[in-house]
Amino acid sequence: MFKNVIALKSVKGEPNLETWQKLQVIFEHLDNHCMSEEEYEVNDIDGHKMQYFVVKLCEWRHGDVTGMLHTVDIMGRAEALWNEKGSKPVPRIPNPNKFMAKKVPIGLLQAFYNLSWIQKQGPHVIEELQISKEVFHIVKVAFEVLISLNFHGNGNTKLNKYW
Repeated sequence: MFKNVIALKSVKGEPNLETWQKLQVIFEHLDNHCMSEEEYEVNDIDGHKMQYFVVKLCEWRHGDVTGMLHTVDIMGRAEALWNEKGSKPVPRIPNPNKFMAKKVPIGLLQAFYNLSWIQKQGPHVIEELQISKEVFHIVKVAFEVLISLNFHGNGNTKLNKYW
């Protein structure tokens, strides 16, 4: 998605191009480590089949990462990268009792880890995680990105309904 947005913004010479480039760097660092796992379920509710995904949570992941991922999804919609044709999104329901079995990623920025989860780990686990101390930098970039998207967007009124 980032390549498409950045290419469009480069061609149009839009002012928030740098913001999207920063977002791309952040998400390349996250890779797939911070993405939730989902289980597809279908239930019969009042005679109607309801399809949805039950989201397994990343116990080690900071809650703000979810918000950042959601913001990027919203921005992609606001930038008209998705259209109304084709399949519709299926609801995603977080389940606080289901956790991912993925191995905890090594070397992420401290801002991506859940502080209370880290505090429960022993010193050897913390050492193995090789947590980057670039906390301020990533928080600063995230803040700049959100401010830029909110106040310096491309004037697309679709965005306003999400803020």
